[in-house]
Amino acid sequence: TESSGVIPGIALSRDGNRVALMTGEHLLKFHQVNNQDPNIGIFVPGNVYPLKAAFGASSDELIYAGDSITPMAVDALTGAVRAVYRGHNGAVTAIDSHPTMDQIATGCWDTVVRIWKRSTGDLERTIAGHTGPVTFCQYRNDGKVLITADSNGNVRLSDPATGASIAQ
Repeated sequence: TESSGVIPGIALSRDGNRVALMTGEHLLKFHQVNNQDPNIGIFVPGNVYPLKAAFGASSDELIYAGDSITPMAVDALTGAVRAVYRGHNGAVTAIDSHPTMDQIATGCWDTVVRIWKRSTGDLERTIAGHTGPVTFCQYRNDGKVLITADSNGNVRLSDPATGASIAQ
């Protein structure tokens, strides 16, 4: 697949069948991995430059964040907004979806990791302790550990169910 300009982010669905490309054209482009059908392009609402994304529980939902402070979950086929995650105090720089629970994690320039209910956008908890902007968050494959990192080189392991620190 092609895109004009920079591709700042790519997400692969958990089933491995769909890829999402974040483009400099304010588009999320979706492509079926084992299919020659043309891309499905969804215009990103507002003036958001999509940077980070993760598929939800299935490959028909994408949670993305950009140069705004409000991540969103959208239908991967229609672009309809399913949930909005409000509460960040800076650009969202990391995002991942829990492999089995109705939960996502986001990291931000404000050094805080936030855990959200994926389907509703409700904030469940915050995880503090990073000393720089959060640059990475990912759930372990079994979903029992959330790994986060910041721009100062700190890596934290947390229990996503409680927010308790497992290791630093």
